[in-house]
Amino acid sequence: MPRQSGKAAAELERARQADQLIQLVIAGQSVAKAADSLKISYEVAKRMYRQALQKTFDESTDQRQELLGRELKTLEMLQRALWPGALRGHVRSVEVMLAVMDRRSKYLGFDAATKVQVEFARVDQALSDITKIIDGEATAQAATLLRIEPGQP
Repeated sequence: MPRQSGKAAAELERARQADQLIQLVIAGQSVAKAADSLKISYEVAKRMYRQALQKTFDESTDQRQELLGRELKTLEMLQRALWPGALRGHVRSVEVMLAVMDRRSKYLGFDAATKVQVEFARVDQALSDITKIIDGEATAQAATLLRIEPGQP
């Protein structure tokens, strides 16, 4: 078996650590605790977690759903804890609760742009009607479209 270069071995070790890190986080550990478990710095762990998360989003729907479920559960627990203070008017609780609700909305795609489907036949017909009105060929039709009586200004 050929011997791996130092660079290849280091990359393999980083990939193994990233996989372990994501598994520990999925299991419920914080990134900081997982970094301690793997004996790596928090900054390195954060970078590995972000990269692994991006890779996971790109490759694996099941793991993405699992991570999304965990994040939504965390937001739910935060909201439940903040709710009594928010109802009492505690300003900071209200602010954090709104941030939690905003994050949930983003995770679930509620704030995504609405997709508009246009039927070209209807657009073509509308353009044709407008052209006739502009050309003065359909004054009666224009009155109907504008819901005015012919002869009224």
